[in-house]
Amino acid sequence: MNRTRFIYQVLSEVEFSREDVEHLIDLSRQHYDHEVRSLSAVGGLLFGMRNQCMFGGPRTVQLSTRELDTLCKAVEGTGADYALRGKLRDLLSEAQEKYRELNP
Repeated sequence: MNRTRFIYQVLSEVEFSREDVEHLIDLSRQHYDHEVRSLSAVGGLLFGMRNQCMFGGPRTVQLSTRELDTLCKAVEGTGADYALRGKLRDLLSEAQEKYRELNP
């Protein structure tokens, strides 16, 4: 067995407001996809982010490209805040660009 190369994963540190988190939770709960719904379930990413906001923890979270992609999926439907949708898409694009840069 031989290692052929290293592959680097990109994590984006993102700051969310409590309003953003609550809006994402509402959208997540109504979504048709199980993976998106699981974000707001006990133990899910958004559930944890809400707890951080409620109990004075940091409002920043490190998100993988996959997590950003799933959050983008949560805001794809009607009722989503268009500004939040745009910000998430921009963050995902930046993370994908950085991934390609680090892993040619």
